[in-house]
Parts: sequence; C-alpha cells; structure tokens
Amino acid sequence: MIGWQGLFWCAVALVVYTFWGYPLLIGLLAWRVRRLRPPGRIPMAEPDLPSVAVLIPAYNEEAVIAAKIENSLALTYPPDRLEVVVVTDGSDDKTPEIVARYADRGVRLYHQPERRGKMAAINRIMPLLAADIVVMTDANAMVAPGALRAIVRHFADPTVAGVAGEKRVLGGGEGLYWRYESFLKRCD
Repeated sequence: MIGWQGLFWCAVALVVYTFWGYPLLIGLLAWRVRRLRPPGRIPMAEPDLPSVAVLIPAYNEEAVIAAKIENSLALTYPPDRLEVVVVTDGSDDKTPEIVARYADRGVRLYHQPERRGKMAAINRIMPLLAADIVVMTDANAMVAPGALRAIVRHFADPTVAGVAGEKRVLGGGEGLYWRYESFLKRCD
C-alpha cells in the first residue's frame, strides 16, 4: 500500500513531469527527428495549388470581423482558388450584417440564429465546402499574407493530413507561458 506520503510524491512527480519532463522529452525527440530528416521546401507550381476555403467561425465578432475579412481577402493566394466563408451560430450583434456586405467580393455567410456552439457551427458547414483544403482561423486572429502558400505546400506530401500554424502575439505581449506553449506546439 502506497500511503499518503507515497501518493503525495506521485502527485508531485506527475506535476514535475507535466511542466518539465514532457517538454524536455518532446524537445529532445523533436531535435533528434529534425537531425535525421531536415525539413525541405516542397515546391508547388501555381497551376498545382489546391483550392482553399478560409473558414471563420464567428460569434458576436462585430468589433473585428470586417478587419478579419479584409485580411483574408488580402492573402497572397490565387483568387480563383480561394474562398472565404464565415459561419455564425447565434450571433446577436451585427456580425452577420457586416459579413453580408462582403457578398459581392465572394465572401459566403452561413448564419443560424440558434446558438449551438462553435463545433456545431463547424460541423454544420464542413459538408458544404468543396475546397481541397479548409483553413480554420478565429475572427480575432490575423493571418500573414503568405501563410496559405506555406500551409498548402505541406499537403504535397501524401502522408500529411493536417497542418497547424503558430499564433504570435503582436506588441510584445507574449508571456513566459505563451512561449512555453508555443515551444511545445513546435516540437509536437
């Protein structure tokens, strides 16, 4: 039988592993994998670029949605291979009206008055998207102009099923924990 003292030390070991052991282990594994297989740039000619849907789930985002749509439309990706889709689920502010103003620029709005949650909104819209690749991004996260090209080039490798970006906080607001979390994501 372990007893209270043994249970205490197991809990301490679990916390130590979570915050220091796992990052050390995953960092060493990532370093080793990078040394064995250095990342290469996968060239992708313009005609070979896949179609991309930028999916923006938005709930009461009237303060940022116009800037997000402008950011999405300004991405350096062929316009004939890019669609911007906003899905709102229960927004009771002006988000749907603001998005609707962009219809003439090809932005599609799917609005449902009933609030069912972000995942329900995403699940509702995914079967309606015909693009080869769907890039999901929050309404308050701006995307770098060349990000789509950087994302889609990885899909030239048939073993790649998903790609994640890295969020960077502008204005020096990155704290120690955010840097720690970003390190873990890079290693993963």
